Amino acid sequence: MQEFKPFKEGKVREVYDNGDSLIIVATDRISAFDNILKNKITDKGAILTQMSKFWFEFTGDVVSNHMISVDTKDMPEFFQQDRFNGNSMMCKKLEMLPIECIVRGYITGSGWASYQENGTVCGIKLPEGLIESDKLPEPIYTPSTKAELGDHDENISFEQSVEVLEKAYPGKGQEYAEKIRDYTIALYKKCAEYALSKGIIIADTKFEFGLNEDGEIVLGDEMLTPDSSRFWPLEGYKPGQGQPSFDKQYVRDWLKANPDNDFLLPEEVVTKTVDKYKEAYEKASSEMLSEFGNALNEYQSKAQALIDDTINGITDTYQSRYDDLISKQDNLINKLQSAGELFEISNAGVITVVDLKEQTAQIKDYAEKLKKIKSKVSGDLFDQITQYDLKEGQAF
Repeated sequence: MQEFKPFKEGKVREVYDNGDSLIIVATDRISAFDNILKNKITDKGAILTQMSKFWFEFTGDVVSNHMISVDTKDMPEFFQQDRFNGNSMMCKKLEMLPIECIVRGYITGSGWASYQENGTVCGIKLPEGLIESDKLPEPIYTPSTKAELGDHDENISFEQSVEVLEKAYPGKGQEYAEKIRDYTIALYKKCAEYALSKGIIIADTKFEFGLNEDGEIVLGDEMLTPDSSRFWPLEGYKPGQGQPSFDKQYVRDWLKANPDNDFLLPEEVVTKTVDKYKEAYEKASSEMLSEFGNALNEYQSKAQALIDDTINGITDTYQSRYDDLISKQDNLINKLQSAGELFEISNAGVITVVDLKEQTAQIKDYAEKLKKIKSKVSGDLFDQITQYDLKEGQAF
């Protein structure tokens, strides 16, 4: 078995060269204030990877991303060890742009401190009279430079981001700066709206982009995880004060309150942080799985009704419509199996939704029964079944 060693290690991730692709492994390490803490957060790496997978798939219509697969069976044998299961992502190779793309939809943290001082956030003038945790009239784009490990990122203006990119890519600075700004705002708006429907406020987040071999801008790194974002519960949201969060703000707050911490967290803070990461994952993914379960239950009922109401002797007239029904079922089965894999990865008390494997087996059984039936179906009933819309988009 070929051994692999990371050629790059960040605060949380390890990156392995796989020839024409990369394998990015999210560890259980946690960082704060640009330092790696001495504790590890159990299951954190798997949660980060699976959340990124969900958001990459959700936003594929906005901008392409670097994800190829999170299934270790698609990776070299070395990565099929248990320690890589769930926390590894095979990705396209990109030339990463030297800008971190930060977007803020609410005023909080360092932005709130800056606003109190001079009415601006990263040099952007905001309306008067805002209070802590207020929603901004429109999301604002506040880029920063990328710091080396142990250094601090530096907030810069949009104009400065143009200069940084122009220096790296002569003749392309303005174009690249505008594109990553526009992608950042579009991604935030789409995801913030979805998250809000699931009871989560995305206060702010960051994205990173790179260039593929054709010079196209592609979304890379991680996406909308508790490490890169500030998540608040919608329930209990109240402007005028700080908000409880699903992210590592809990860790930051403890470190600030305990300046002699030596970057070592007490066990109760570690446990609380694990719970918050899992809660953020559950809010996004378990409701998605529940929707799949509901769609499956309704579809099974219609499939069973078709079986119960059929009579002997199906005609050729109905065969193509019959095959279409089977195709829809097979499509749903494939999606449920994919969702089932996601569910299985976080089985350590994270979510309990529906037994997707059992449900999948049941609908496969129905499909087999339907294939064997040679019967004649009334037009009205068949129309009702074959025109049933799975609403796959809503399931995600």
